[in-house]
Amino acid sequence: MKDFTVSDLRLMIGQQIGLRTLVPRALQLVSNEPLLEADFYPGDLLCALLHVDKAYWSDSSVELGQLVLIARSVMPRGDRIADECQSFLTEA
Repeated sequence: MKDFTVSDLRLMIGQQIGLRTLVPRALQLVSNEPLLEADFYPGDLLCALLHVDKAYWSDSSVELGQLVLIARSVMPRGDRIADECQSFLTEA
């Protein structure tokens, strides 16, 4: 895992693989830089986190709280990633 790139994290999280290990690492990265770009657009790693299955978050309330704070911080941007954050916050 130490050799995982941001792109690797985005890909694996997007496929819902290794979430217990990868989500904390990804949250650390997006906490420092919410719009970190892995492959496609600014914030695509955050977007992958926003689409993690709800079952994961039900067992990870502290991490969910972190993600909610990050999503709220991105909301004022008013762009695509802000729309994704709004959808997540509505469902969270």
